[in-house]
Amino acid sequence: MKRSRILCIGVVLVVSICLGQRTSLAALPQGYKIEVLGGQATAINNRGDIAFSPDRAINNLGQTVGRVDEQTIQTGINDTGQVCGYRVVLDGTNWNEHSFFWEGGVATDLGVGDAYGINNSGQVVGLAGSGAMFRWQKGRGFLGFGQGLPGADGLPRAINDLGQVVGECPSALGFGRGFLWTNSTDDWHTDMGQIIDLGMPFGADEVDPRDINNVGQVVGEYRGQQLGGSWHAFLWENGTFVDLQSYLPLDSDPQPYRAMGINDSGQIVGVLYGGGSFIMTPTPEPATLSLLALGAVALCRRRIVGFRVPAG
Repeated sequence: MKRSRILCIGVVLVVSICLGQRTSLAALPQGYKIEVLGGQATAINNRGDIAFSPDRAINNLGQTVGRVDEQTIQTGINDTGQVCGYRVVLDGTNWNEHSFFWEGGVATDLGVGDAYGINNSGQVVGLAGSGAMFRWQKGRGFLGFGQGLPGADGLPRAINDLGQVVGECPSALGFGRGFLWTNSTDDWHTDMGQIIDLGMPFGADEVDPRDINNVGQVVGEYRGQQLGGSWHAFLWENGTFVDLQSYLPLDSDPQPYRAMGINDSGQIVGVLYGGGSFIMTPTPEPATLSLLALGAVALCRRRIVGFRVPAG
């Protein structure tokens, strides 16, 4: 009887880890497998679709963005296939960067500036031509950040489905620090928010977050003089930074340079030293953990069915 009870308690623990909150599931990568991709990967959604941006070159958006004299940079893609980014457009005799929102083959010009991130509600964050941070949504227009603004020179990089925004803002020393901004209410038009500093890894002087998923994991890169000045791709969660290179063999080639996007399964895409891109997938993958949990549930049910309480 004790063995059956202990077994079922153990199964409850496994199930709570594997089938409980997504935060717990995403917090259990035992390692990563890395694959090399071409081009420059900038974002990944929960379907595994990856946005690519050849640097300052016309990419595979093609006719969906219009004229031949504009170059497009895709910076975000959501689960419905909506894309945001910016285009280098010839305004008369001057080249300017224009933010865009793309849906169903149609690109909406958001004006001078750069759009960097988009969530599944189609909410876009970016930097206007004036240097002000913005939030935008189709049918609702533009909105700022109000209270909780991390500074006039802040740079918002990504927004998740909870409306949380990550980005970079200058410190007193002029170096960038990572921030996480959270709307204080569920009302999109309310610009009251709270901000936290992501902190600074040991030896780093600058942190540049690039993306945040719906379980609160952040990816990006950091660097510092004590680290030789080179960029290190990182994963951040609950105040802790992890160098992605630490998940790979010491002599690993390729080496992650910038981590650009992360989905809710913990898959990370980014840029490699020497060119090209990568995708890192947690091992074991979340689907594998779920199957293990379901098998454990079945085993527990078999034990419970066969359990008999002694009489008396």
